[in-house]
Amino acid sequence: CATRATPCSLSSSASGAVAGDTVVLMDGIYKSSLYITATGTSAAWLTYKADECATPILEGAGPGPMADDQSGGVGSSVAEYVRFQGIVVRGWNIGFGNGWKGGVDSDELSNGHWEIENCISYSNGRSGFTFFSAEGFSLKNSISAHNGSSQVHSWSSGVTLFEASGTGNRVEGTVSFENTDAERHTDGSGFIVDEESNGSTFINNIGFGNAGSCFRLTRSSGTKFINNTCYHN
Repeated sequence: CATRATPCSLSSSASGAVAGDTVVLMDGIYKSSLYITATGTSAAWLTYKADECATPILEGAGPGPMADDQSGGVGSSVAEYVRFQGIVVRGWNIGFGNGWKGGVDSDELSNGHWEIENCISYSNGRSGFTFFSAEGFSLKNSISAHNGSSQVHSWSSGVTLFEASGTGNRVEGTVSFENTDAERHTDGSGFIVDEESNGSTFINNIGFGNAGSCFRLTRSSGTKFINNTCYHN
């Protein structure tokens, strides 16, 4: 993947990149997900970003309401200190998301320290941006819309922090709209801080037209909501 003239596939870049690398996504529609098997470090982040003046779109099959689909557009259960810039994700089960340690809900910390900026996640079966059981989540100047159509998998919202820990989780300048929860009709919020998440800050965000709450706080602590705008949720 050394030059634009000799690009490699998305899957090979995901498996070949190492700490400190920057993977540049060229303009166009990619019919595959970005599942990262490597990790960065605090001194050498692993970065995936759009080429200059480009709009790379990672497009899934568009799971139907009754499809038992667990696919993710951008995901990893191991990658830490990873950064995403200018990427569009649509038509998966979850747009952007890490995973629980061992693949199941547990008290163990999962892979954290994700920075997402200027990204869009829309028309996914569940959530647009999901962050499980870890610390160091940053979402900035992004859009989450029209997620939550699945009638098989629930707990859907535009932006979800679930058992997120630490004091560095921050969502800023993000718009979350027209999200729903088609399975249980209990969530479908623009932004949700859920189940023992701690120390998250939401500043200068907008939530409108969501089937649930604009901002929802459930069994969590130390959350700050600053200068946000809500309309018609």
